[in-house]
Amino acid sequence: MIDSNPPFFAAYGSLFHSRPAAGTHEAEAVEECDLPLVDLSRLSDKLQAEQCKREIVTAASVWGFFQIVNHGIPNCVLDRLREEQVRVFRQPFKKKADEKFLGSLGDSYRWGAPTATSLKQLSWLEAYHIPLSSATYPVTTSPSRCVIEELSSAMSRLADRLIGILAEGLGCDGSYIKENCKRNTCYLRLNRQRDWAAAEEGWEMDLCET
Repeated sequence: MIDSNPPFFAAYGSLFHSRPAAGTHEAEAVEECDLPLVDLSRLSDKLQAEQCKREIVTAASVWGFFQIVNHGIPNCVLDRLREEQVRVFRQPFKKKADEKFLGSLGDSYRWGAPTATSLKQLSWLEAYHIPLSSATYPVTTSPSRCVIEELSSAMSRLADRLIGILAEGLGCDGSYIKENCKRNTCYLRLNRQRDWAAAEEGWEMDLCET
């Protein structure tokens, strides 16, 4: 069977042979924390909207990022993108490494941390960085491109809404970000994170500003 996984162990082999003994400072586990979770449906409730906005501002100020639920992006769109995400990442590694995603002009696929020099720098992540500017793609109506367009439009509207809330709460002018952070300067990042101990795959997606 053709392997879809990047050559993680070949790239990291020497680091495992030289890993520190258990109990040493470098071998200590990284502490995990639960990120703030904000329910955006409360923005539609007059009694809860202001409290929800304060939670968004606090989470952004203290943590720098946060999770949201009930954000208004249809589940059917997210499910369609997830199907495309799984299909693309489970292609043979050579195909992913050699071919451009949807014919993109950019170098969109990356994996791991091939230049890692210590166990702390290891990454079991695969990612596609997909530019949202239509100028980077040939004319296409593929299912992947259509769902990416639909999702990125919805995520851009959501981002504008959150920017407005943060600007208001922090006493800043949100117009600069809205005017300068357009869709054509952003990319969609699709991730696959391998958990080798649990033999599981984790799937993530982000909308990022370049």
